[in-house]
Amino acid sequence: MSRRPVPASPRRLAALLGLLFAALLVPILVLVRHSVLQLRWETISQYRTLAEELGLRIDTGLQGLVAAEEARSSSAYRFTVLTDTQNLSNFASRAELSDVPPRTALPGVQGYFEVDGDGVFRVPFLPDSTTEAQRWGIATAELAQRLRLRSRLFGIVQGSGRAVALPSGEGIANVATNDDAPGLKHPGITKPASKVQVADLNIGNTFAQGASPMQSQQALPYQQRLKAFAAPRTKRTEQNVVVATGSARSASPVQESELDPFDYVAVPPGHGLLVRKVWQGGRRHLQGALLDVQAFVAATMTAPFQESALGQYSDLVVAFGDDVVHVTPAAQGASERASEGGELLYQLKLSAPFDRFSLLWKVRELPAGPGARVVIGTSVVLVVVMVAGFAGLYRLGRRQLALARQQQDFVAAVSHELKTPLTSIRMYAEILREGWASEAKQREYCGYIFSESERLSRLIASVLQLARMERHDERLRIEPVAMTSALAMVEERVSVAIAQAGFQAEFHLEEECDRVEMAADPDAFVQVMLNLVENALKFAAGGEQRRLVVSGGCDGPERVVWRVRDFGPGVPRSQATRIFELFYRAEDEMTRQTTGTGIGLALVRELVQAMGGEVCVVDAHPGACFEVRLQRSGPA
Repeated sequence: MSRRPVPASPRRLAALLGLLFAALLVPILVLVRHSVLQLRWETISQYRTLAEELGLRIDTGLQGLVAAEEARSSSAYRFTVLTDTQNLSNFASRAELSDVPPRTALPGVQGYFEVDGDGVFRVPFLPDSTTEAQRWGIATAELAQRLRLRSRLFGIVQGSGRAVALPSGEGIANVATNDDAPGLKHPGITKPASKVQVADLNIGNTFAQGASPMQSQQALPYQQRLKAFAAPRTKRTEQNVVVATGSARSASPVQESELDPFDYVAVPPGHGLLVRKVWQGGRRHLQGALLDVQAFVAATMTAPFQESALGQYSDLVVAFGDDVVHVTPAAQGASERASEGGELLYQLKLSAPFDRFSLLWKVRELPAGPGARVVIGTSVVLVVVMVAGFAGLYRLGRRQLALARQQQDFVAAVSHELKTPLTSIRMYAEILREGWASEAKQREYCGYIFSESERLSRLIASVLQLARMERHDERLRIEPVAMTSALAMVEERVSVAIAQAGFQAEFHLEEECDRVEMAADPDAFVQVMLNLVENALKFAAGGEQRRLVVSGGCDGPERVVWRVRDFGPGVPRSQATRIFELFYRAEDEMTRQTTGTGIGLALVRELVQAMGGEVCVVDAHPGACFEVRLQRSGPA
């Protein structure tokens, strides 16, 4: 026993299309996600390369500055230097570091200093004796300013004695006068607020955790390239003559000095010392410069960063050990963004003597790049097209399901409509053939056979005509038709059917339309009115008034209107437009009490539209009124 197939439903159709949509969407999203991630990591790799190149450029610049400082002779840290070693009678002149500010390419320098083996603190911008200042062209006011600057340098260096391992275990000696002068408020020197550590910035490490193995393997060569730029840090020796400042015509014998490379020492608050050890005659001296860290970082690190492409999208964090020295926000959105948060893009350490400095680039979000925008844009367009396509398929599927259901109802209705008259025709034909009916009954039975055959003919003609209309094979002959003639043709065709149904009919035409002509096909117009009358006879059979009104009138200067009014139950407003759909039945097939195939009103709509008109139904209280509007033709 075969199982009856389960009829399709809109819910099952929606579920099937939903599964198909998901089956297509999931791999598309996976491919898009993979592509976006790949492009993201390519963007990260590009910006890491930019960061590494910038770090190398910064480190190279710092190495050049340190190399220039290390090239200075140890005697350059004195107020006077030897210019002619062959003629000791006239050899003393002021050193280049004796000016204020000093002539140097090193940014952020507040002053140079020297601590000799006896712990005596000297600065190159003051002679050993202040009485010599006027002799060297230093005015009194300028001398006072230099003394204050020397006092300030002395205080900072003395305070950092343990960090820099000063020669004297007891500290350094201040042999100059006016050491109690007030500290100089030098422009550009700032005291930072309380220390902020790198951990306080809450920098994430998502990029490093998600890096591909290829990118992880590239990190080591980057560090190796960074080390390759660092110059060798070795000791060097030099021969020099130490000039006695008090006598311009005497000099100590030539001495050999051994100079160590420079080291950097942080000196709170906000300062740093660039110092080196100088060995002369077995005794250790210290020479170096006091730096303003903020000015030094701004000139050597921040300025190159802001000029690069990284300055548009990333923040630069300069750290010394675990302490944050300076944070430079990205140019885009710098006013709205705080220094905390973001993801670590790249990090590297500088080479000695600044090897405790670290550069960290952090980003909140990187630009998607043209490739990612193309992928995302194409994906959005593809998803939109898929959604629109599947929505169209769903609507088309629902229409096809509804059409299939209506066709099933149509088959059932046509079967019923064909079976009933054929049964009657066969029964009456058998009675007539066997001679069982009287002469009077024979005439009656022949009338039944004729009416039922007419009914079958109209049904078959309607089906064939509707099929031709659907295929656009029906060609109507539009011509002027007088409304009086049209009303007479309709009355002739429908009077018998109305009388057989037990209805009373009224036919009338408005007086102003007696001479009006309309543009119509006569046969199609009669077919329209006949279908409307048959529809009214079927659905108004149970009404209190078994009456029909067929009328014609004018609808403005350009159109005419025909009305078929019954006094039955009427048409619900929700079905006022659907009753003209093909195969649509207002009643359920299992419970309906009227006959019909559901094509009569659909054929009416097709014929009226083919004649350039329109048809509608309105609630007449009681009953329903069908209105057909056609174009006028000829004079009013």
